[in-house]
Amino acid sequence: MKKILFMLILLIPFIVYAECDSKVIISKLELDSKKGYTEEIEPSTYECNNIKLNIKMYNKDDSIIYNLTIKNNSDYNIELSNKFTSDSESEYIVYKIEDNDLNIEKGKEKTFKLSATYTKLASPTLLVNGPFEDNHTMNLSITTIDENPNTSSTSIFIITVVLGISIITIILLITNKKHAPKYMSLLLIPVLVIPGIVYALTKFELKLEAKVVIAEPITPMCKPATTLHTAICDRSDDLGCDSEGHVGNGNTITYGTIPNGAPKSGDAYDCDVNNDGIYDSETERFYYITKDGDNSSLIYYTNMNDQETYAYATQSDAQTIGTCTDSLGCNWYGPQTGYQYLPSTTEWNNPGLIAPGTRQIVAENGATSTNGGTIEAFTYTDKAARFLTIQDINSACGITVGSSEVGELDGCIWLMENIGYYERESGTRCYGYWLETPRSDLSNSAFRVIGSARGVYGYYASYYSFYGVRPVITVKTLYIQTN
Repeated sequence: MKKILFMLILLIPFIVYAECDSKVIISKLELDSKKGYTEEIEPSTYECNNIKLNIKMYNKDDSIIYNLTIKNNSDYNIELSNKFTSDSESEYIVYKIEDNDLNIEKGKEKTFKLSATYTKLASPTLLVNGPFEDNHTMNLSITTIDENPNTSSTSIFIITVVLGISIITIILLITNKKHAPKYMSLLLIPVLVIPGIVYALTKFELKLEAKVVIAEPITPMCKPATTLHTAICDRSDDLGCDSEGHVGNGNTITYGTIPNGAPKSGDAYDCDVNNDGIYDSETERFYYITKDGDNSSLIYYTNMNDQETYAYATQSDAQTIGTCTDSLGCNWYGPQTGYQYLPSTTEWNNPGLIAPGTRQIVAENGATSTNGGTIEAFTYTDKAARFLTIQDINSACGITVGSSEVGELDGCIWLMENIGYYERESGTRCYGYWLETPRSDLSNSAFRVIGSARGVYGYYASYYSFYGVRPVITVKTLYIQTN
């Protein structure tokens, strides 16, 4: 993913902003709050994608927070980087965007909290040696206490003692051994001079300028389809695509919809899951399911390995993680057999993919147990995708499944592409595919999509004929390009 970087550079007497030709700009900069003895020397300003901060900090942990609004007028989604660099590294001020979500959608405006914190106390230590007389002037030296061994400070100043009160004029030049001088500060501090005492000067002024540098946009992982997949209905038995109200024998089935604006359920996308830069409309077709927070889920157009079929979880596979005495399978351990045939993170390696990892599987009613026992957290080890769930279907199709109703998926025919038993009545082994969801009222049954009935039904978890594995991917919604 491409980032937006913030660069810190030294304050100069004046700054000239070039004409703004960036489509990502700062639209507002407002002071939010201050902590400690932080001051704004003058109001901080912005223009185009530059920020000019004029701040003074005195003590460790002094801070200031700005509301920074950035508008993305580009044709891409972008992400800010919470990383700051400068020509000469600042050891005392830490800049940070306090927000966790750094994404800005195309055409949108978003406000962030930008903080600056004085993290170290670099206090010059003044060693005063006597004796002193009234109106006596002498040259002294000064060093800086600093945790960083690569930093040292030098200064030239004149001390004038008047009746025991000194007026110290210090020209403080902070010099880093690795870099050129960073900043200068002129302080006029009255100090009571007592011979042999160490005096700490804890106040000095920092002036910095921050500049926003716009980097390249995010490369989308999924692009809107421009054509839709189709198939000819080859059934004449009043089932599947030939059911009443469907396309009928000999007619064309069209899967999904062409996206228009924000993604919606059933929209067709071509997703570069293998990260080769090609969005293959034939072999990388996915259908949008639903959004969850900042992420979205999409389902593959076909089962893995075409017509191959697998069990949800055989008795022997279930026994690898627990006790299973039923030869028909045990449903509370998850799809221990079927998940092995999902694409791996090596096969589908686009960095925009969010691997399913470990998930808490739930039954069709949301319960975390079945008649067999407590449903175990399930890990899709090294897999780039997961199984579809009943909850996905409910959200995408606006229904509540689980009652084994014929035709309940008629509003989501895109879930049935390449199910042979939906499209034709002979010459196929593929009747549907397994869901992740176990059946709550049984110990040995999980749900699956059946093409001929256009619905969701439960069956024995160890059954290995007729039902395949269909991947569901999760991506950041920002990685889905919109029209």
